[in-house]
Amino acid sequence: MYRKSLITSLFIITVLFAANIGVSAQTFISHGKVEMRQADGTTVPVEGALIDVFRTDISSKGVTAKTNKKGEYNIVGLAFGGVFLFAASAPGASPQIIPDIRGSVEKEYNFVLSAGDGKRLALEEVLQLKSAGNFGTSGGEAKLSPEQKKAQEEFEKKKKEVEDKNSRVQNADKTIATAQKEGVDALKAKNYDLALAKFDEGIQADPDYVQSVTMFRNFRSEALRGRGFEKHVSWVTTKDASLRAASKTDLQAAYDEAKSNLENIQKVPVSTDPKEADFMAKNKYNALANMSSALYLMAVNEIDMSKAEEIKSIYPQFLAVETDPAKIADKCS
Repeated sequence: MYRKSLITSLFIITVLFAANIGVSAQTFISHGKVEMRQADGTTVPVEGALIDVFRTDISSKGVTAKTNKKGEYNIVGLAFGGVFLFAASAPGASPQIIPDIRGSVEKEYNFVLSAGDGKRLALEEVLQLKSAGNFGTSGGEAKLSPEQKKAQEEFEKKKKEVEDKNSRVQNADKTIATAQKEGVDALKAKNYDLALAKFDEGIQADPDYVQSVTMFRNFRSEALRGRGFEKHVSWVTTKDASLRAASKTDLQAAYDEAKSNLENIQKVPVSTDPKEADFMAKNKYNALANMSSALYLMAVNEIDMSKAEEIKSIYPQFLAVETDPAKIADKCS
């Protein structure tokens, strides 16, 4: 079986999110403001505060911005995709840093400084603070515009939907693999009731996964055919009429299952993926073979002689896809 990964969907969502919130092709802009917290808890803008920008993913010379009278600053031309650290300092204030700023979108990074010695941090000191998790008195706050916030919320929602679907798919795949192994083992052991139960489990694990459903329905047809023929053999020995009736019921069910499965397979467009196309072609072949086998057993064992006419219509279709006499004999025995 072949199931396409949902990772591609997650990648597409991520790309769309980046586009929606204004990613520049080469650079991004960052801005914000610097304020000083007063003794009474209020804040006032800081003019002349320095914002030193350090790039931390590669060795690169940093840039510095200075705040205006309103405490505002702008940093233009930072490399898209880079990882940066902003360090704010001002006379009479304790320095403060905002680490791990990723160059992807325009954001607002604000600082609220506390009273201090006015120290301006060097690169080594900045990295030490980052390593220690000490970002300053109150930390920084990165704000998105209302449009960016909405885009981010949509991104997170879609990302979660894809991740949840991935989880469901992975759990379903485990159930399908287990049901296939245990069902086939039971089929080989001629424990047909257990095999049918396992194949039903596989179908219910993901009823919309056409590749696995058609495979399990073919297995079901084989199990019903095997159980029907086994009952026929028992009837030959015991002459119990109920066994003959049960054999006919199972063989008819085997035929109906395979026929319905073939009809569904024929409705599925041929995949452009060679592996998927080959898998579905094998499922079609098995459905035709199971139909032919069930009809053959009903006719040659005189369980239902009317089936001889149906063989005339379906058997040529099977022969069209299978020309190996040994395989034809195997499917009809």
